[in-house]
Amino acid sequence: MPKELAARLHAKFGHQGRNRLLRSLKLFGWLDRYHVPLQITCAACNITKARRRPRTGTIRVAKYAGQIIHAEIFTGGSAPALDGNRYAAIFTDGKSGKILALPIARTSLFGEIMREFLARLRTLPEEMVLDSGG
Repeated sequence: MPKELAARLHAKFGHQGRNRLLRSLKLFGWLDRYHVPLQITCAACNITKARRRPRTGTIRVAKYAGQIIHAEIFTGGSAPALDGNRYAAIFTDGKSGKILALPIARTSLFGEIMREFLARLRTLPEEMVLDSGG
C-alpha cells in the first residue's frame, strides 16, 4: 500500500493507530490486496502528540489487601436477571483483585448496598474509589 493511501485511510478512519487501522481494513477485506506500512506519518497526529500535556494526577497503588476498594455499578442490559435485578454493585480490592458482586434492583439503592458491603468488612478501607458514572 502506498504511504499516501495509508495516510488518507488513517485520517478517514479517525486517525487510528496502525493496529486499529489493520483491524478496520481487515473488516472491509482490504488486507488481501494491501500491506500497511510500519510508519504512517500524519501531521495532525504529530501536532496533537507534541501539545499533549503531561499527566499531573497520581495513582495510588495498594500496599495491602483492603486498603483501596474500587466500586462500580454494572448494567447488564435491558433484560433482568433471574432474580429480577437489572444492576449489580461491583466491589474490587485494589491489591488482590478479588471481586464481590451484589445484585441491586435500582441504581438508587447503591448507597444501601455500599453500607451493607462496608458492614461485612472487618476493617474499613483507607480509600474508596468511585467512578461516579464517568
